[in-house]
Amino acid sequence: MGKNLKVLMSIIENQSGARKKIQKTALVTCMTTTMVLNSAIGVMAFPQTKEIPNERIECNNKSKQITTENVEALKTNNEIEKTKSTVTLINEPGKITNKIIKKSSRGSEQKYTLEQLSNMNYKEMSEAVAGTTWSNIEGLFKYSTESYKFYSNKERIQYLLNDLAQRSKTFSNTDNKGIPTIIEVLRSGFYLAYYNDSLSYLNSYDFKKKCFISMNSLLDNPNFHFGTKVQNGVIASLGMLIGNTACDSNIMNKCVPLIRDYKENLNEYSKDSSKGNAMYEIIKGIRYYVNTCSYSKEAKDMEWYGKISGFLDELKNISLINNGNGKWLIDNAISDFKDWAIYYGDDKKAIEGLTEIMDNSPKYSEKFFSIASKIYSNYNGKDAHGNTIDYKKLKEEGLKHHLPKTYTFDNGTIIMDVGEKVSEEKVKRLYWAAKEVESQFFRVVGNDKALEPGNPDDILRIKIYNSPQDYKVNWYLSNVSTDNGGIYIEPRGTFYTFERTAEENIYSVEELFRHEFTHYLQSRYLVHGMWGQGPLYNNSNMNWYDEGTAEFFAGSTRVENIKPRSAIINQLSSNKEKRFSIKQVLESTYSSGWEFYNYGCVFASYLYNHDIETFNKINEAINKEDYKEYNSILSSLKNDTEKNNRYQKYMQELIDNRQNIGTPLVSDEYIKNHAKRSLSEISSDIVNVSEIKEVKNEALKSDNVNSFKISGIYTGENSVDKLTDWNKMNKKANEILRTLENKGWSGYKTVTCYFTDYKVVNGKYQFNLVFKGLLNDLTSIKEDNKKPIAKINISKNNVKLNEDIQFNGDESTDADGNIVSYLWDFGDGKTSNEVNPNHKYSKEGCYDVKLKVTDDKGAIGEETIKISVVNNIITKEQEPNDKFNDANGPIYNNMPVEGTLEREDQDTFYFNVDKKGKVSINIDSDNLDYAWVVYNANDTNKYVCWKQHTEGNTTKGEFEANEGKYYLKLYPTHNFKNDINYKVSLKGVKENVNNIITKEQEPNDKFNDANGPIYNNTQVEGTLEREDQDTFYFNVDKKGKVSINIDSNNLDYTWVVYNANDTNKYVCWRQHTEGNTTKGEFEANEGKYYLKLYPTHNCKDNIHYKINLKGVRANN
Repeated sequence: MGKNLKVLMSIIENQSGARKKIQKTALVTCMTTTMVLNSAIGVMAFPQTKEIPNERIECNNKSKQITTENVEALKTNNEIEKTKSTVTLINEPGKITNKIIKKSSRGSEQKYTLEQLSNMNYKEMSEAVAGTTWSNIEGLFKYSTESYKFYSNKERIQYLLNDLAQRSKTFSNTDNKGIPTIIEVLRSGFYLAYYNDSLSYLNSYDFKKKCFISMNSLLDNPNFHFGTKVQNGVIASLGMLIGNTACDSNIMNKCVPLIRDYKENLNEYSKDSSKGNAMYEIIKGIRYYVNTCSYSKEAKDMEWYGKISGFLDELKNISLINNGNGKWLIDNAISDFKDWAIYYGDDKKAIEGLTEIMDNSPKYSEKFFSIASKIYSNYNGKDAHGNTIDYKKLKEEGLKHHLPKTYTFDNGTIIMDVGEKVSEEKVKRLYWAAKEVESQFFRVVGNDKALEPGNPDDILRIKIYNSPQDYKVNWYLSNVSTDNGGIYIEPRGTFYTFERTAEENIYSVEELFRHEFTHYLQSRYLVHGMWGQGPLYNNSNMNWYDEGTAEFFAGSTRVENIKPRSAIINQLSSNKEKRFSIKQVLESTYSSGWEFYNYGCVFASYLYNHDIETFNKINEAINKEDYKEYNSILSSLKNDTEKNNRYQKYMQELIDNRQNIGTPLVSDEYIKNHAKRSLSEISSDIVNVSEIKEVKNEALKSDNVNSFKISGIYTGENSVDKLTDWNKMNKKANEILRTLENKGWSGYKTVTCYFTDYKVVNGKYQFNLVFKGLLNDLTSIKEDNKKPIAKINISKNNVKLNEDIQFNGDESTDADGNIVSYLWDFGDGKTSNEVNPNHKYSKEGCYDVKLKVTDDKGAIGEETIKISVVNNIITKEQEPNDKFNDANGPIYNNMPVEGTLEREDQDTFYFNVDKKGKVSINIDSDNLDYAWVVYNANDTNKYVCWKQHTEGNTTKGEFEANEGKYYLKLYPTHNFKNDINYKVSLKGVKENVNNIITKEQEPNDKFNDANGPIYNNTQVEGTLEREDQDTFYFNVDKKGKVSINIDSNNLDYTWVVYNANDTNKYVCWRQHTEGNTTKGEFEANEGKYYLKLYPTHNCKDNIHYKINLKGVRANN
């Protein structure tokens, strides 16, 4: 699937807008698509098939269950935006239909409205409900006057519950007593109550518990077991009722025999979709309730803690199954057991169960990693054998195991890591497929220059797993969704997919690659900024373009332009009434399903073949970021009846001709052996045929196939207009390629051609013409030298006058040679040619330290860092300091001071406050046998602050300080035994004006504990932990633009900026992402600001980050 499905997140995460960030969505029998990344990672995914992938259940907490019967309600009910997250559910095993509940064995075809049911007495109403099916009751799952009237009557709903309890005791293997329909009517009420406060009584846990009577009656009925479709339907209904209400340990334990029965008869039951669906609904319902109920709560506080060992044992036993039958059940059991093992109430038993599953799993498999990751993150990384799990190392080993072969292309700009079973021929074909797609894309778009060079997509990385099954482990190895046929993640410049058979996927890996490669081209050469950001993306206006043209350009050829594809045409509806109009195409969103990919492709094909002028206008508006023009074009197209008729006619022509439409793939010419031909010979032939001028030749080196790039200016005939000139050039380009084929070298059948940079010169049209193709003779190619990379290492950036500082340059590197000289400039007029020199500064100030390194071919690399030198930075306590007159200091804001307190000792420090406000004192220590107080220097007989409370090994206190000097005194308590090592940190006191904060220091969760100030262009490093928040502050001296860039090792975090005068309203946020860098900017007034970072809900590992600000106060 394409650039991504946007689902409801927190406001901040929506505003962060990471490009193509996909989240899993939950339409139980509609499409499930790709994941929450976690994080705020941006992705573009492609459907594995047009069927729903049959994957494990993932439940993201704090969400509301969505069902097939309320899909329309979701589309029309604005209250859906109250949803706090999403839920991803496994797909129903067996054939998936559009109905959750099959018709009742007792049901008639009598239809009712909720209004009619409301006007009946309770007994008549209940009988009517039980005697029909849910689909015959109009108004379910839709909030309206009628539904409010029906569900607001508590006595009516209670009667339904009571009747359900009675019927639950008497259903049989041939008569479901109308239970499924009654449950659907009740579920409709619970669903509506979630979104509408007027029915809030139904959303209370106390009311939902009233369903326990019916649940227990069902579970106690001797007919409640797998059997007939009637019985299986009742089981499924119970599962759905649990999902919309609640359950407890008693109900979960009563489900154990059911789960055990399915496990013991797995081979037989797997053949029966009604049994599979029933088991699925039970698991899904319990999972939904458990995960939503336990969100942000302690496991020990859950009602079922320590009470469901039997239930957990069954999940574990299913997880140990290794045969292929019932994989969906095994995957779900693993998913649940690893998350719920903590509910044993016994960590030892939990770890033993997890370890048993891990030991029973093939190493580096999806199953293995799912357990290893849980032990690593939740159980201190130690398995039941006492072995420490080095998860980082395991992931590295896993990548090498699954992707052992690496191929590099085009001077290192394309890198493919592939599985052992992925052939070298397949790798070559994908490389050449990229050349065909880019040639047609650049012709249409008219640009081949990166819009934002320096992004991670400067290097395209492609990772291809051996099989769909191996691909699943990529969730753990790379933290990206695998519920797709392939996925391109723009912030990483990386494309993930897998080799497959025709039975496993309707798209070949080359087709899928062509689609995703187009997304790479769109992002790099056509669309500015990050996906989802800016007015072009308002109202999902770009969805059709992103996906429709990706499918379209996947049909690119070498000399036959862009052709339709059978995989697309064969999925168009045979019913004309069901085909998308232009308006439907342009208004499609990712929640519309997969169909708009196909119709968007056909519409793009129509534009290309019959209305290239409009296609060009659309591309130009996108490239110029002219959203008004873009919206105007779309608006015109939506209302153009005649154009829609022509589009429909074109689509019908394709459908009528479907037998003759194939799949454009690269030819065998690309992988044949051709006679050697040098770059100069090839260039001579191309120049002779094309008559281009100002020719440039370039060799593109690769591991297993080299290629060339030859470009020059082509001058055509007298210009008519841009459209006519483009058509002539397009035709001419194909003619040139065909002429080349007759020049006596078979390798010319690998050459592609595109043209860009249209202009009119002296009345004639001009294009830059580019040719690419096979180069198998490199004897005349001269190597280009690569610049060395300078690297400065230093232990600290804040130093004292005349302090001896060690500078290290020995980590500087040169990829293709040796570094022969080093030149250090310390910024104070002194230099050095040593690799690792020492230096002292004799004056205070902020200095730029530069290192230049030169390689053996004369190329130079350079790096610069800043260093602050001050006269009296105190970082360690110095004796004597027992008395006020001997006090060490001053202690500056956010500059920790370490010390050691002895038995008969007192340690005294001083600090200054230059602005009235709150001062916070935090003292970390290795034991707590001490106390401390703070005095105003004007009155040392009365303390103003003291050790007020303790958190762990940190003692804390705070007070409102006036301007002036203060003393801090530490002293041992009467039970003092051993020397105490401590670290003092103050907030709200005078800054060291030369202080450069370079590393985050805890605690800094709150505004009062903010680290800072961060200075202009001064990098600050930090680590954000799972339950952490990191807060910094900075100052702005002059009104203007402030830019925030944060680099990190993963993107599972977000950030906001507040003005210090109003910490309830943020003024900037994570607005877009480029590679591993999140960015934002805002217009700032003079004053103080806070920057706060915090993890997103899918954060798994610590996040290491680097902050860089521009437009804030400089340190000078």
